[in-house]
Amino acid sequence: AVPPPPGAQAVLHLASRPLGCAGPVAKVRGLLPEMPVNESTLPWSNEDVASFILSEETIIGRIEIEILELGATIYRVVVPNNHGDAIDIVLGFDEGKEYAKPNGPFFGSTVGRFANRIGGAAFTIDHVKVDVSANEPPNCLHGGRIGWSHKLWKGARVAKRGESGAGDVQCSSVRFTLHSPDGTSYF
Repeated sequence: AVPPPPGAQAVLHLASRPLGCAGPVAKVRGLLPEMPVNESTLPWSNEDVASFILSEETIIGRIEIEILELGATIYRVVVPNNHGDAIDIVLGFDEGKEYAKPNGPFFGSTVGRFANRIGGAAFTIDHVKVDVSANEPPNCLHGGRIGWSHKLWKGARVAKRGESGAGDVQCSSVRFTLHSPDGTSYF
């Protein structure tokens, strides 16, 4: 993997297209009110964390996908089981605060600037050694101590007219944007 060019902006667009036209996208603030935040560890506060919910009524029942702005993380995917009961099928944590722990498992998170480990927390570009943060000594895992999985992405609802020509039908999606300046976590 090659790091993004200097000043690059990461954009993750999660669309409800496979679900068809979705209902409104809800934005919920203060999802993690009980989470302890230390300014020396994470650059955001509890009230800043929001989630977006995409939902759709299907012939098998209601489907919901909830995505956190923290790490642009897929938090819940709720679908009906074979008895019609709604169940969450995402492998992840039951409480949102668990996603803020450094070096967690990175369940559902957008990792970067680099996905996987950089051995020895260093690499070479054009014969120049670049040292990055060793958040899993002696290695760098998934972008370092505060990689994209621990950044607060900006989520925005995106709505557009359905392509079926059905008048007012709106298809909804969510776009997550993160500005990751050159040099962040030494990348």
